[in-house]
Amino acid sequence: TDGGKTWTKIFFRSDRTAALDTSNPNLVWAFGVNTLDNLPAPASVPNFAGLFDQVNFAGLLDGFNDGWDGLFSMLDVALDNTALIAKVPLVGSGLANALENVNSLRDQVRDNFGTAPRATLPTLIQKLYEAVGPGGLNWLQDRNGNGVGVDDIVMTPSIIDVGTDEVKLDMTLIQPMTPVAIPIDFDIGIPGLGLSVDGKVQVSAGLEWQLGFGVNRADGFFVSSGGDDELKLNLDVSIPGFKGNGTIGFLSVLVADDPLAPSRFSGSIVVDLKDPNQDDRLTLSEILGAESFTQLLDARLSALADINLKLQTNFSGDPNGAMPSIEADFNFDWQFNNATVRPGVPMGIAPTLAFNNVRVDAGKAIANLIGPILSDINRTMEPIRPILEVLRKPLPILSELRGRNYNLLDLQVERGSITPETKRFLDMVGVISDLSAMAKSTGSVKVDLGNFVISGPGGGGFDLRNIDLANIDLNVIPGINIDITL
Repeated sequence: TDGGKTWTKIFFRSDRTAALDTSNPNLVWAFGVNTLDNLPAPASVPNFAGLFDQVNFAGLLDGFNDGWDGLFSMLDVALDNTALIAKVPLVGSGLANALENVNSLRDQVRDNFGTAPRATLPTLIQKLYEAVGPGGLNWLQDRNGNGVGVDDIVMTPSIIDVGTDEVKLDMTLIQPMTPVAIPIDFDIGIPGLGLSVDGKVQVSAGLEWQLGFGVNRADGFFVSSGGDDELKLNLDVSIPGFKGNGTIGFLSVLVADDPLAPSRFSGSIVVDLKDPNQDDRLTLSEILGAESFTQLLDARLSALADINLKLQTNFSGDPNGAMPSIEADFNFDWQFNNATVRPGVPMGIAPTLAFNNVRVDAGKAIANLIGPILSDINRTMEPIRPILEVLRKPLPILSELRGRNYNLLDLQVERGSITPETKRFLDMVGVISDLSAMAKSTGSVKVDLGNFVISGPGGGGFDLRNIDLANIDLNVIPGINIDITL
């Protein structure tokens, strides 16, 4: 990438003796990553199909390796940029790096083809087996019940002669979940959320592919597109024991994964290859001639993100906690049920976000300042504290029905026994009582502000896929309960 554009260059070798000219690529393709749905045509394209105009499938296939490398390079670009669109929790746009397995397949097979002494079809099949079988990637699966062998790469037709116009190879590949070697930065996947964290995530990826490809005398190299959902890319992301620094809005925060509810993103992207002319063969010329990647593949995401973080504001130069601080549980859930991966289309179900158990610690400096005053108040409150505790204690069944803490004071207001003003006065007396007891027992003053549900059930009705958190009107967020607890 350079200057916001991705450059793809392919060097093409017309025969097995000519050297590659690295200063003069046959194909140059530049496009902006933000305009993937309206791609320009490549600046120059070699005639890959022409490689096979006069080919004898029973003889040498010198262009086979170049056809494989050229087509799978373009397919890799299409998959990578589809992944760039699919920003998902914990890895964000780093999903393209996580899905490096298709690239690994292309390179392993290409390198093995390059070692073939003679590019005959039996030799190329053997080299393909060595690349994907037990001695290579070890992704090839048994198709006939006799163990994994070269016969699990099925050739159609089974007998080749000088009149054969097309050869196709089919195989089943499964890559087990494997740790991704490329370091991937933490990214919540919702830019408007304003949460940025400095740290790495642990990613494992795998694939399942009913792969068919071949060579047609008229159309050149192709990959089969006649099946349904040929490719499945599996992904599992976690942040075990994660601790790091971050920002949310203008606040600097310490971020840690919740050890009791570890964060996780797990799911899969299913890819259905599409053929523009409906002949079940996706060729390189069709890939290069497509107006957008959506004409070449249909990608759908099924996954669940459950992100649970512990946040604490971080004031530099205050190692002893003298300044006030805020603590909260960041709970973010996002579900994808066969969600379409396409530019401009919001993915999945609208995510839910809540800042739960929000607490304000007044800090030691303030606690020391008001401590003596609260100590005097505490002595005064001692006789009535048991009564206040009974009046303010949530009633379990009624609280569950109302969706909030509901106590005897609320009940008396509804019955008309006391006025709302009286309830507010008694609530304030209870707050002061709790603060005074807290200062006496811990030397610190922590105020529990309750739960702030931003989106999802009981929230403000916001869809974080389409809105910047900074633009949300906090006055319309319901369910903010002020409750002082020890």
